[in-house]
Amino acid sequence: MKKILPRMTRLGCAALAMALVSVVVPADIASANPGSLHAIAKGAQPLDVVEKHLQPWVDNDALLAEDALTAGPGVPVRFATAIEVAYDAKTHGTWETLHDGSELWRLRIESPGAESLNFGFSKLYLPAGGRMVLYSADGATVQGPFDAGQNKAHGEFWTPIVPGDDAVIEVQLAAGQRDQLVLELSRINHAYRSLDGADKSGSCNIDVVCPDGNAWRDEIRSVARITISGLFLCTGYMVNNTDQDLTPYFITADHCNLGANNAQSLVTYWNYANSTCRIPGGGASGAPGNGNLGNTQSGSTFLAGSATSDFTLVRLDSAPSSAFNVYWAGWDARNIDHTSGVVAIHHPQGQEKRISFEDDATSTTTYLGTSSPGDGTHIRVADWDDGTTEGGSSGSPLFNQAGRVVGQLHGGFAACGNNLADWYGRISSSWNLGLSQFLAPGSSALVLDGRDESTGGGGGGGGGGGGGGDACDDQVSAPFLCQEDDRTLCLSDDRFQVEVDWRDFSNASGSAQVVDQVSSNDSGLLYFFNADNWEMLLKVINGCGFNDRFWVFSAATTNVEYTLRVTDSETGCVKEYFNPLGTSAAAITDTDAFATCP
Repeated sequence: MKKILPRMTRLGCAALAMALVSVVVPADIASANPGSLHAIAKGAQPLDVVEKHLQPWVDNDALLAEDALTAGPGVPVRFATAIEVAYDAKTHGTWETLHDGSELWRLRIESPGAESLNFGFSKLYLPAGGRMVLYSADGATVQGPFDAGQNKAHGEFWTPIVPGDDAVIEVQLAAGQRDQLVLELSRINHAYRSLDGADKSGSCNIDVVCPDGNAWRDEIRSVARITISGLFLCTGYMVNNTDQDLTPYFITADHCNLGANNAQSLVTYWNYANSTCRIPGGGASGAPGNGNLGNTQSGSTFLAGSATSDFTLVRLDSAPSSAFNVYWAGWDARNIDHTSGVVAIHHPQGQEKRISFEDDATSTTTYLGTSSPGDGTHIRVADWDDGTTEGGSSGSPLFNQAGRVVGQLHGGFAACGNNLADWYGRISSSWNLGLSQFLAPGSSALVLDGRDESTGGGGGGGGGGGGGGDACDDQVSAPFLCQEDDRTLCLSDDRFQVEVDWRDFSNASGSAQVVDQVSSNDSGLLYFFNADNWEMLLKVINGCGFNDRFWVFSAATTNVEYTLRVTDSETGCVKEYFNPLGTSAAAITDTDAFATCP
């Protein structure tokens, strides 16, 4: 069960001010460093002697004005423009032999007025033991070192950003390895947008290190800032699969331009977060943070995607370093709405990671639509009660109260200071568009919990029944009085409320009805279509004397879609079990259902 903790309001709370500003980021984030000066070769000649290539002037203001005309929902944040080049280590740059016999190659790139630079190598092969670093000419920022682990089957390598307009690319090799190096630089990406300047994220946003995020520490670790083609900023997340094998599957939005032709250009920035909790609504929260961009990795392979529900699934070229402490998020692909609120974790304007809360129910609509269910492809979040989303948040995950992803951000009109809506492409809509074959291979599961690299997976929906484990799938206000009627069973001394909704092959839907003449304290029968044709037998049994749990059992003779919803009237914990349309219903034997004894 996802524990819901008290949180700040959008206006902040004076009584908490001193406590909040002293909260620090977890050690796994605080310890990340974007390279270090010792990575730069010692004993080399001064930079003044290194071959330098001055790039053509770029009109930053004209590009910003161009972006202002095209901005809107579903448009990714562009922060850089591409400069095409053809620089080869065999014909460009400066080679020298160091005192220890090792070989050093350097190339200096200046693009006047750039806020930052990043690079796309069309070919890169580093010999064993070789390493490459990127650094600003003043030595203030170093990215790398990168080693032979960056050698990809596709041959490309795309780099993280280096602040400023003057950068050095440096490769150091063992003696005699010069001819083995393959390095062809084809793209210099000139950033015309300052990620720490006027386009900072709104002050109503909530840093993930704040107490508001305490119930979501695992999910926070699954989310990363990303750049695509060195030009666009979005958000994405690592996602678990039913094989529980730590395959580095990663999801973002289709409109972020991470397609089959440029998946190799993905750069992922993990743990980019402010180190302290800035009070929402305060000046510090609206100012640039101190997040660290050192936990990066590069490259991916496109697997599936669709504009319909705006998703892209890729496989990262390698799993994240264990030092990054990444979490593989769980998911819920059932065709349901979410009645108890949702949570967004994202990088607004590409800046430090934030968390936003919506306490009310969501609805199913068409993208940017309000009528429900519309075409059924999107989740509409009516407004955000705390925090918001912005450009750069695109592709970020939306979590239900059980901590499972139900969609990724497509677009909307939400911002600090308004109560407007956002729309997320539904996992359930994406399921048969390519997601299922990778996230649930050979399985009919529609629900899965997340997992850590070291601890393994947790529960989730084995088989077609969904549910399982002692985590609540939803949470409602409690206590309440269970009131039995022709569509509701009250079992186990009226403690548990049982309801079933169905959908058939003609897309007709309804609620199952109780066969009242055979119901008892612990069990009941239900029918969908005809009082003489019973579809379901179910039980809720007090197993507290055996394993400190209430148990849920069900057997159904049907292949139509149904959702069985069992609610504990004392705690508000809800367990849901789902059968997909066209699947013969599997028996449910959940002896871990409710950890709510006595």
